[in-house]
Amino acid sequence: MKKFQYLQSYVHKKPLTSFPAALHVFFPASSQEIKQCEQYFTGGLPKELAVFYKEVGFGFVYPEASQRLFNRIISPSELMELSSREATMLPFLEVKEDIYMFIDHTGSIYWQHERVATDIKDLLAKMEQRLTFFLRGSSFTLSLLA
Repeated sequence: MKKFQYLQSYVHKKPLTSFPAALHVFFPASSQEIKQCEQYFTGGLPKELAVFYKEVGFGFVYPEASQRLFNRIISPSELMELSSREATMLPFLEVKEDIYMFIDHTGSIYWQHERVATDIKDLLAKMEQRLTFFLRGSSFTLSLLA
């Protein structure tokens, strides 16, 4: 069984004319784009992210729940544009414009240099419980909600 099988119903294979009211909205990443991304990084893509791209793709997590945060898993091509080939921490989830969560090569997820989830599945489970669980009261993180 695929690790992210439970997200398959949120993957849209055709272009959308409007944004659906759904828990998540994902778009498939092409196998060519994923392969190019895997080859781009010196250490390859984190396995967890490669699996997510292959099984689900990229797109929005909990778009209806937060009107102020993007919560957008970026595409493989955007990942290459944002990161150097030697990067060990890769921006993968755009929380708000140009503000990202990062994934390392073990699959752990970081917010402001603090590990907030063991992997993508753990991150999504925590976000389901409380969308902004990673925001901890600093003036910077609270300003994201303003």
